[in-house]
Amino acid sequence: MVYYLTCIITYIFLSLFCKWEIRGRHNVPKKGAFIIASNHSSYLDPPILAIGCFPKFLNFMGKEELFEGGFWRWYCLNTGCIPLRRKSGDFRAMKICIRKIKDGQPLALFPEGERSLDGNIGQAQPGIGF
Repeated sequence: MVYYLTCIITYIFLSLFCKWEIRGRHNVPKKGAFIIASNHSSYLDPPILAIGCFPKFLNFMGKEELFEGGFWRWYCLNTGCIPLRRKSGDFRAMKICIRKIKDGQPLALFPEGERSLDGNIGQAQPGIGF
């Protein structure tokens, strides 16, 4: 519910205040699992990806710090986020992702491991190909 509400609110906001369009929606599989790897230059990247794949429910990997408490913990837990320890090989998060894919659920991730502060695409983190 929170996930879809976020998609709707973001869609309305972008439609009212931004010039934007979705391209390549035909490339999103209608059935089964898939992985979307995207650059990450804005806090709006996750909901924009979700809108592009709507009505599919994307599972996202999110930095563990987002789950430390309060509103963001609740929000992340209700929008398909998988906590990820970024500075170590987080096998727990990888197992969750593999399970999601095997269950036919889509996964979205940001190979750079963090948002780009200057808009340039950064280096993908080691292990992303796993």
